[in-house]
Amino acid sequence: MISGRKVRLGRLALMVLAAVALGAPLLANDRPLILRGEGWQFPALGEIPLLGRLLEQPSWSRRDWSPPQPAERWRLSPPVPFSYRQVSLADRYAPPSRHHILGADALGRDLAARVIHGTTVSLQVGLVSTCVALAIGVLLGALAGYTGRVADFVISRGIEVALAFPTFFLLLAVLSFLPPSVPLLAVVIGLTRWPSLARYTRAEVMRLARAPLVEAARAAGAGPARVLFLHILPHSLTPVLVAATFQMAGAMLVEAGLSFLGFGVPEPLPSWGGLLSQAQGSGRWWLVIFPGLALTLAITTIQVLGEQYREKLDPRLSRLQP
Repeated sequence: MISGRKVRLGRLALMVLAAVALGAPLLANDRPLILRGEGWQFPALGEIPLLGRLLEQPSWSRRDWSPPQPAERWRLSPPVPFSYRQVSLADRYAPPSRHHILGADALGRDLAARVIHGTTVSLQVGLVSTCVALAIGVLLGALAGYTGRVADFVISRGIEVALAFPTFFLLLAVLSFLPPSVPLLAVVIGLTRWPSLARYTRAEVMRLARAPLVEAARAAGAGPARVLFLHILPHSLTPVLVAATFQMAGAMLVEAGLSFLGFGVPEPLPSWGGLLSQAQGSGRWWLVIFPGLALTLAITTIQVLGEQYREKLDPRLSRLQP
């Protein structure tokens, strides 16, 4: 059983991961957070998704921010004053130091900046792929569990066929013909991870189809679609969402494996799996330890929280808790 202290630590770690993923441009960037010259500028905000479209200025992307800017009076730099794509051959394979707190890679790129931005990539792939798998799995599982007969037979056989394929090798085959892209990678991973969620949803829908609440809705004149989407699915989604947390951790691990093999996130975007791949044969311990530790902590955090919520929602496990 998982103790309450571990759960609180897991929630805190997940909040930290989410904050790092959302605020990566504010944590690691060669652009200043605040620049005061003739006026006030906030260059680092220009790299935040969505918000950056409103604040970005054309000259920012072409400017070298290392030397003082004209008429500059004061600046506030991010905690890691390097961009994940900033190359410096003079710092090639630099060990951890005050200048590069986690060291540098073969091109002199700051490892801390790349690990931080790798958090964004990993969580983005995990979240998007899980949403895709949920959308497909919940829809097909609900149709199979509620309509029964022909639909149940066809969807169940389709689930079995999908589960029979070796998912990882299928992903390698598909991605070898597609252009490298983070959103596309997330969608392709999601398209291969829906069968288990569909089976889970089917079982929950079949269990609730004869519940008193559903029978009362039918007696009140509710149609099949209304019964399914307003009375059955809302009560069956909670355990399915708990199962989806494990799917998210698995998707992040799959993305790391694909990036390690060169089929994942395209350069210069950093991925924890890609960083581990680049560390091969380098003989530099920091290139292996820090990306591997980040990947391990992220996946462990999500799985611990998923396990705790599963214990709370499963009556059989709840009775075993002290």
